[in-house]
Amino acid sequence: MKTLFIIGSFFPSQKGGPDSSIYWLVKSLNEKSYSQNLVLSFFDGLSSHDIKKFKIKKNKICKIKGVNVIFFSYFIFKIFSFNYWFYLIKNLKKYNLININSYFFSISILSAIIFKIFKANYYLSLRGEIFKETLNYNKYLKITLMPILNRIYKNSKFLHCTTHQEKISAKKYLPKFNYEIFPNIINEENKFFKVNYKIRKDYLYLGRLHNKKNIDKIITAFFLAEKKIDKKIKLLIAGKGDEKYTNYLKNLTKNKNLKNKVIFLGHKNYTEKMQLMLKSKYLIFFSKSENFGNVILEAMLNRLPVIVSKNLPWKILNNIKAGYLIDYSIDALKKHIIKSSKINKNEYFRQIHNCKILLSKYSSKKNLPIIIKILKKYA
Repeated sequence: MKTLFIIGSFFPSQKGGPDSSIYWLVKSLNEKSYSQNLVLSFFDGLSSHDIKKFKIKKNKICKIKGVNVIFFSYFIFKIFSFNYWFYLIKNLKKYNLININSYFFSISILSAIIFKIFKANYYLSLRGEIFKETLNYNKYLKITLMPILNRIYKNSKFLHCTTHQEKISAKKYLPKFNYEIFPNIINEENKFFKVNYKIRKDYLYLGRLHNKKNIDKIITAFFLAEKKIDKKIKLLIAGKGDEKYTNYLKNLTKNKNLKNKVIFLGHKNYTEKMQLMLKSKYLIFFSKSENFGNVILEAMLNRLPVIVSKNLPWKILNNIKAGYLIDYSIDALKKHIIKSSKINKNEYFRQIHNCKILLSKYSSKKNLPIIIKILKKYA
């Protein structure tokens, strides 16, 4: 069986959660000798360090830790990647099943039209784009486009969701499609770093800087908690994104006199992300909505407990206490920053131990047979 995955950016790029989640999925499939897999992506979000380390060449098959991928060059926008379109049209009939990512992504839309013409089997991973909160950005344009896009995606074998919460949300807008649910997975065997618990004191936000992520609320909660926690504790914000929102966050930090307490670290590559997690005490995850939140799995991989709001799809934290599942409010976040900063050593070590238990629920060993069964059903 031959499977093809198409995504806007790909590991070692860290532009978004799917960069790593698709990598883990394809790598796990390869390790089980399930199929011949190839990823088609674009030369986007790759650092010079990663390009050199993995010997990445544009428009050529590269091997990234056992995963075959082509990073296509493009002119200004990804739709102007003539190498991609030529390769896709020439080779798509070789593949039993193709995966495209993101409902509103131009490459996914145009690729789906090509699949329809050539009668290729494919499925679409929604990646959280059909949540009400996400649709609020450019709402009228998106709502106008959806009837057209639904006709384009009509031949999709199924829509992939990572949680039941995402499926429920998507079915309100896309009721006439088949749905399949399987989570992002990760392979703990690929953990590279040793944890040093003694140096952990800071709180961490890691991801895209966007209004949807509620980073301003995290900063406000930290400001309200700051006088009741150790003065050495900092809030680290790693990532880049919307320039207007980033400037707003920096001005908010300045206005609250937190310039020495809230540290903007900019974009981090995968290795830097892992090292940063190992040095942090808690990861804060407080978005308006998420289809999954792959950064939580990466935190668990590094035995980093989390503070997560109840509106996100991580109710498993109620049973496996690898941190705190809290009310979706600034006051609740403030209280748990204070509470977690004063946690005793034994309780914190219990949370660290529970990170391993939670991670096992999303391991490739546990979930891959389910995913393979679904993919074979539609191939």
